[in-house]
Amino acid sequence: MAEARSLESGRINRLVALRHGRAGLWLDGGSDGEVLLPAREAPEEIAPGATLEVFVLRDSDGTWVATQKRPRAQVGEVALLKVVDVSGPGAFLDWGLSKDLLLPHGEQRRRPEVGEEVLVMVFRDAEGRVAASQRLDDFLTDELDEDEQLAPGQPLSLVVAHATDLGLKVVVNDRWWGLVYRDQVHRRIPRGTRVGGYLRRLREDGRLDVSLEPLGAARLDDIGERIYARLVAAGGVLPFGDKSDPEAIKAEFQVSKSAFRQAIGGLYRQRRIVLGPHEIRLPDA
Repeated sequence: MAEARSLESGRINRLVALRHGRAGLWLDGGSDGEVLLPAREAPEEIAPGATLEVFVLRDSDGTWVATQKRPRAQVGEVALLKVVDVSGPGAFLDWGLSKDLLLPHGEQRRRPEVGEEVLVMVFRDAEGRVAASQRLDDFLTDELDEDEQLAPGQPLSLVVAHATDLGLKVVVNDRWWGLVYRDQVHRRIPRGTRVGGYLRRLREDGRLDVSLEPLGAARLDDIGERIYARLVAAGGVLPFGDKSDPEAIKAEFQVSKSAFRQAIGGLYRQRRIVLGPHEIRLPDA
């Protein structure tokens, strides 16, 4: 007989509805027992046996509580969260739920101030309580282990940590540190923003160089489709062409002039646009 699964505190769980009660909807928490989805959130039309996706936490008295609200980050994820209070046990962060997330003193890099935004990892402490930590190096590594595989061009989830002399230091898939080189950054991306990216190169030391754009032909196809969509939205004419100023192109499309020229060249060869020195247009514009 298979062992009943346990709940993942601080994460989205898929749970089966058991019954409605005065307090709300009771859900099957497997080996952890029943979990209450409070009446204010419990859909009356949910029948026993139906499956719901809920975020699960332990209450202050140790009981399990579920919510259909989604936090800004789950356990194992990095996010930029605002400090809403600083008191005895530490700082409290707004993570989108009614109960704020604790950033304990021992997990702070320095004492934050109310209103400040801090980049944190959401984790479970030794006692199973969900909390935040600014000590990202305790959770992230600079390089892949030998048994971990990533391929160039592979899609990634990136969170911008901070700018460096080389470019942008980013959190990759909430597990590793990576770097987007300065010449690959063509738009301003605020700290804490989660964006899609791609593995550009796995260095010999195991560290990750990443890109904000697809690699090779896929990158040019992506840029070309974005330009074409802008062209259609603009009524069929855009004042940018082969002779346009590189900085103007970068400001408008967030790509280098070289990438822009290659992308519009591809659109031209497909006969989707007409090229001019300082403009591109749809064939029937």
